[in-house]
Amino acid sequence: MKKLLLFFAALFCISFIVSCEDDAVVKSKIVGVWKPVKMVETVVDNSGSSSETYYYSDCQQLSRWVFNENNTGSVLSQDDTFTVCHTVFQSTINYQYNYKTGEIVINYLTGQDKGKVSDITDTTMNLKIEEIDLDTDTYESQVYTLVRVE
Repeated sequence: MKKLLLFFAALFCISFIVSCEDDAVVKSKIVGVWKPVKMVETVVDNSGSSSETYYYSDCQQLSRWVFNENNTGSVLSQDDTFTVCHTVFQSTINYQYNYKTGEIVINYLTGQDKGKVSDITDTTMNLKIEEIDLDTDTYESQVYTLVRVE
């Protein structure tokens, strides 16, 4: 429990330092069509922390994250289970994105993800989705490395 509290305290301090930076910095726009190439999953709980990196297969890289100018879009996930490439998830989205802070909220038909966009350029971005479960004192994040395809 103490480790988890220390972790959240460190996150708060980092967030405070970053928020004190110049708000006039304009990041690249997320509008466009993106494919995932890598995902890093991190879990922090009472037993410690673990992190795992997943590189996307050719089939999985057919997945798409679409962010339209009007704050709508879609998510399509492809996977090659049983050696056949097929759709495993598809949803339209609405999103709110703060280009100054990188904070993003993605609303699906069945839920919501909150996170942050970082290291964004005209061709790549990292999208971190975070979840904190207060019942189990667990923090989870997935950082997707996305490459612009359109």
